[in-house]
Amino acid sequence: MMPILMTTPTIAQVRMLMKEQKKKEITTLLECKSPMEPAAIAKAIPDLSLAKAKRYLDELLITGHIRKVASPGKRKNIVAYAYQCAYGTKMDIVSVALSNPLHQLSISVVLGKKIGVV
Repeated sequence: MMPILMTTPTIAQVRMLMKEQKKKEITTLLECKSPMEPAAIAKAIPDLSLAKAKRYLDELLITGHIRKVASPGKRKNIVAYAYQCAYGTKMDIVSVALSNPLHQLSISVVLGKKIGVV
């Protein structure tokens, strides 16, 4: 029988796994309590600094897992983030585009539908 070689993960692999775990925690947190500001997210998740929270939020925003919304009860320039879809799911370009409220409005105008303004 051949011996089974066990390899230990490298530091880069461990960091990547930790990063993926934190992103999953952020999306599950936003799924439960949406919308939230970056500072509140950093406080809610242990061992997550505000800088890392903002970086992870930007990465999740690019992939379409979360979206930016206005923070409720705050000034207009305060940004909050809301849950869009589960981490790890793939979103195609069409569904990302259709999730944008401005695109939904333009499609409804083209189709001649009346929608209520929020």
